[in-house]
Amino acid sequence: MAFTFEIKTDRQGNSYAEITGAGVESQDLTVPENIDGIPVKSIASHAFAGAGVRQIFLPKSIETIRSFAFYGCLQLEKLSLHNGAQDLYDGVIRNCPSLSLIEVVCDIPDNYVTIRELLRDEDRGLRFRLLFPDGRELFLTFPEYVREAMEDTMARAIHFSTEGAGVAYRECVGKYRIDYDGYDRLTGRLTDYDFAATVSITLDRLMYPEELGDRAGARYEEFISQNAEHLLELLIRQKDTDRIRFLTEKEPALLDHNALEKGAQCASALGQTQICALIMDALMRGSRGQDSDMLLMPEAW
Repeated sequence: MAFTFEIKTDRQGNSYAEITGAGVESQDLTVPENIDGIPVKSIASHAFAGAGVRQIFLPKSIETIRSFAFYGCLQLEKLSLHNGAQDLYDGVIRNCPSLSLIEVVCDIPDNYVTIRELLRDEDRGLRFRLLFPDGRELFLTFPEYVREAMEDTMARAIHFSTEGAGVAYRECVGKYRIDYDGYDRLTGRLTDYDFAATVSITLDRLMYPEELGDRAGARYEEFISQNAEHLLELLIRQKDTDRIRFLTEKEPALLDHNALEKGAQCASALGQTQICALIMDALMRGSRGQDSDMLLMPEAW
């Protein structure tokens, strides 16, 4: 794809290209690492603002993303970049309501500046996928928060308040480390309003248990067991096959017979045949287990 760009010079006198836009409309944009042998190091302000793009892939060479680079990309679902992009200006991903996944390739060890800056830029819920050189991957969900300003006319002052656990979750990401223990302790601050985010946080941590302690893992499993029916229905409606496969194959089982039975009915009604098959397999395994227990009961007595 043809991109528009400008050639600039850094403080050391080296030339680099700054992307200013795309020559043609496309749903998937892959920014090149160099243009005519010149490294692409920057995305200009408003470069793709308002574009009807669905996915954007930025190369390892990108170091700077300027103000409102992707502002108002209403269809943008996925942004992929490297953690060498650490000079991020305000509004980079502002007003991108469809953005459901930010993928960060962590080439620089123990460096989370890119993630921290993107989290600071957006108050709505965000989900990150971290890819490490050793092949590990990690998903982390950060719930939304709302910051409100209230005018106190008597005191002639404006007071600010924050609702939601999103800020606390964001504070777990520092420049050089992620406080996984602090992140896992925050589940008690989530409310019924955050149910979908709680489900995402819980399953991300259980499926990708980076530094997950036994007590935190037990709390996440307890949440699943206590909310099995509601949780499974949510995943079915989201068509989240991977997470449902994890839950239906996990031993010991976290989903009871009633939750699985209602889930199978829901999946069938919605025409989700693959998900329905996963749930039915889990029901069959559970039934065989119950039959085995019944056969062993006389000996156990």
